[in-house]
Amino acid sequence: MNQLFHSSPLRNANQALNYESGSLKVYLLSLLLLLRGLTLAITLIALLTNDPVLIGIAGGMMFSSFALGSGLKSRGHLRPSTIVAATFALQFAFTNAIAMSAYNKPSESRYLIYAHPEFFFTASLIGLAGGLALWLGIALTEQRRISMNSSAGLLQVRLIVPERMTRPIILAVLIASIILNAFAPIEKLGILRDIVSLLPFLTVFLWARLLDLKERSAWIFLYVMITGLAAHAFFFSFLRISMIMPVVFAALGLLFAHGLKFLASVRIVPLAFLLILFASVFTVFGDIRHSASVGVERYYIIRDKLQEEEEEDDHFTLIGRISTVNQLTQVVRLTDENGFYGGATLDYLTYVFIPRFLWADKPIIAKGQWFAAEIGQGSWLESGLFSNSINMTIPGEFYLNFGWIGTILGCFVVGAILGLIHRAVASGGPNDLVGGAILAYVFWISTTLGADLQIMVTLLGMYLLFVAISFALHVLKEFGRPPQAPPISVLSHPS
Repeated sequence: MNQLFHSSPLRNANQALNYESGSLKVYLLSLLLLLRGLTLAITLIALLTNDPVLIGIAGGMMFSSFALGSGLKSRGHLRPSTIVAATFALQFAFTNAIAMSAYNKPSESRYLIYAHPEFFFTASLIGLAGGLALWLGIALTEQRRISMNSSAGLLQVRLIVPERMTRPIILAVLIASIILNAFAPIEKLGILRDIVSLLPFLTVFLWARLLDLKERSAWIFLYVMITGLAAHAFFFSFLRISMIMPVVFAALGLLFAHGLKFLASVRIVPLAFLLILFASVFTVFGDIRHSASVGVERYYIIRDKLQEEEEEDDHFTLIGRISTVNQLTQVVRLTDENGFYGGATLDYLTYVFIPRFLWADKPIIAKGQWFAAEIGQGSWLESGLFSNSINMTIPGEFYLNFGWIGTILGCFVVGAILGLIHRAVASGGPNDLVGGAILAYVFWISTTLGADLQIMVTLLGMYLLFVAISFALHVLKEFGRPPQAPPISVLSHPS
């Protein structure tokens, strides 16, 4: 088996991904210049012709150049700025261009379901302007050079454990978190509930970043962790994203530890298989989750539905779901009809950190449901909840409330917060479990910035909670330490 990982094709692939290679550097720098040149040319044409599809293509080129440039500076290792650039290239640029190009064509229903075509151009600019501001905020504040085990600062959060204890502790936390999520009454814990629900995925990241590409048993256990969490989400979760989260957290941990060399390893094959499997059931899962019972019944319903979809071959695609043009055009429509909302969707920031057990009647924070109701995509249920939830996106939510200035300033601040937290937790090393858990969530948020501002609330809550705990432990440690005698100066020592 070990010969498999040292075979000639993989060795050549690893050499090809070596950022120290002079020929590769020349190739990548040439590609970077080409992307920037194409960005400028296509942007000029798009502005002259008011073509939203070209705006999307130009934005994709721009963000791709940012991702490539960030990757070159970090020598292929993972940084939030790289992930954010790739995220916006996909969600706010290329997939939007594909979706908008399908307008008035037979394939339109696969990409556009509630979009307003008259607002395509403005919606495209909102996504690109917000993404550029977010990327700048992160790029200017993130930790650029990772110096493992450097001294911790005041706002850094660390819990470095002995190397021999790292994996047993991760396993213990995984088991405990699964038990808590399954049996403990955590519904009224607010942000603590969100953190507990995230713990299984965070342990996947922590485990993955410890792995050597040549290990065996530890890799098998990683695959078991991923498959088990994904299968549980398939049978019991309401959210589709829960099925893919263990795969993404594992990939983020491996890319952080090994850089792009991981992409040349056969270890990536099971992860790629799970991604393909997820894509194949993505749309159908969304169709049946409201009506199907949890458990094994879901499998049979999805199987039958997939057969129907093969016959019809006309359904909303994964690209259509990933793209943000549907909701961004609705954001523009709302502001066109009602004016800007002046912070109405951000009212929860005044009470979000108050635990629900202290405030039993604390309003439910569900801005995705509010937005779906506002644009008429669903219906009210007897429970008082709305039947659908649609994310506004971070640029879209800022634009809905404050217009262009709010979009640019707000997105820059969000990016700066993300970058500063990355700076606070990125250098603890593989045995730093608390800092590593926050780092995992920083990377996850960087891949999901097409959602809304609520994800930042959970990150801030997690970070501030562990800062407070870390500070309290430091104070207790200093308080319990016996006072040291002042050093005796040679000059004052009695003769």
